Amino acid sequence: MTEILGSLVAGHYCDQGMIKRTLIGAYVLRSSAMFLIAVSPSAISALAFGAIFGTSYLMSVVATTMWVFRILPKEVRGAGMGVIWT
Repeated sequence: MTEILGSLVAGHYCDQGMIKRTLIGAYVLRSSAMFLIAVSPSAISALAFGAIFGTSYLMSVVATTMWVFRILPKEVRGAGMGVIWT
């Protein structure tokens, strides 16, 4: 569920031209989740980790895809996405 929320938020911000900020935000969220579980391993932390990490996951997918489509020429976008997601 949080992945869907993250993808919708990322899509909204990317549509407004904030692709780089969205990507940075996704990785800040992901780092926060990793830090949380590392410093406080408990059942509650595991649930919070799952929610935060899940939100960041599809945020980064959407923002990375938009970033690649912005910087690569259209002739190589498919190959570029293939390389990234391999």
